[in-house]
Amino acid sequence: MFPDIARFRRFRAQWAKLIHDDTQEVLLNQYELHKALKQHVKHTSKRFDVLDIPRKFVYETFPEVIPKWEKYEESLRQQGNAPL
Repeated sequence: MFPDIARFRRFRAQWAKLIHDDTQEVLLNQYELHKALKQHVKHTSKRFDVLDIPRKFVYETFPEVIPKWEKYEESLRQQGNAPL
């Protein structure tokens, strides 16, 4: 009926590992970016995240953080795109 379901079930462990690895890469890049931003942004809130700062603001204000920002965004775009 749905041939893709059989393929998914057959490789479910591999798919789970792929998703896990992609997620770990995104989280690592997010953590590295967060550390770099924390050095430049004096934020009064204890809870500070990468999601609190717009990309345009980072590009205009913190040019030294741009490579880490781009690496983070690329890992987000690539999540789930790795071939089996």
